Amino acid sequence: MTALRDAPWRAAGDDSIENLPPGMISPDERKYLGWLVREHFQGRGAILDMGVFTGASTCLFGEALRAIGKDKPGTIHSYDRFLMDAMMPRWIPDRREGDSFLPVWEANTRHLGDTVVCHPGDLLQERWQAGPVEILFVDIMKGWPLCEHVTRAFMPALAEGGFLVHQDLKFWACPWITYVMSKLRHCFEPVHNVIISTLGFRCTRQMTEADLDFEFGPQVLQDTSANVHFDWLLEVLPEPLDRVKIEGARARGYFMAGRPDLANEVLDRAREIYPANGYVYHCLPASRGFEEHRPEATRQRDRALEEEVLGTPTA
Repeated sequence: MTALRDAPWRAAGDDSIENLPPGMISPDERKYLGWLVREHFQGRGAILDMGVFTGASTCLFGEALRAIGKDKPGTIHSYDRFLMDAMMPRWIPDRREGDSFLPVWEANTRHLGDTVVCHPGDLLQERWQAGPVEILFVDIMKGWPLCEHVTRAFMPALAEGGFLVHQDLKFWACPWITYVMSKLRHCFEPVHNVIISTLGFRCTRQMTEADLDFEFGPQVLQDTSANVHFDWLLEVLPEPLDRVKIEGARARGYFMAGRPDLANEVLDRAREIYPANGYVYHCLPASRGFEEHRPEATRQRDRALEEEVLGTPTA
């Protein structure tokens, strides 16, 4: 608990976050990634940069390696489909959904030279077989298939003492990440709690094939026996708003497993426990995927409360 309240990267001076490519990682996450390399990278393995978008994380890793004199060829391996989705024109306005943004990433990271190896395309066709991994940054687990593949094909290469950084762990829409890290608690210790949605883990024991003997898919969260996979993290996270995010993920997991009744129970209970401020309503998505399954009276109450605390009408 003490370690998760500490945030030494916030006190570290770092000008490298000022002129980075645009993207979806927060200022705190940007400071953290550079600090993690400068303070903990030893040069005994690779850095896997998974879900790179325009290259902010790639630049942070590359410039931090250069600062500590460990920017050897092929140290960073960057993975992405490099295809625009509906949200991305906000950051790359001259491209539309379905376009490639690989040229944007290449232009933004060209100064890093051969320190970076790019792996464009379908991650489900990739596996890591090139030695130990020292830092694994995952911003690509956007569904159960990718979650299972990254866990089986990449995570076992993370060396003992290395760091696994899950950028979406505290995002309500990704319950599979909390589930997987619950299953692998004997191999990973949560050590860095980063604003907004990132949680960093230290690998306490390198994974084996036996550690992967568990199911993946929405069916694993279909009844209340799944609560254990969320409760452990609620006990670890020190900030109430972070715990709200995990409750949102729990509800999302039940909803995807075909149990809107359990999802509604989670949402109602969480609203009673946590304070009614704007961020709570972003983390507990009453009108973002659950709306049609909630009683009309509850929907009207939630819309009114959300409008009041956010100051804007909700759809």
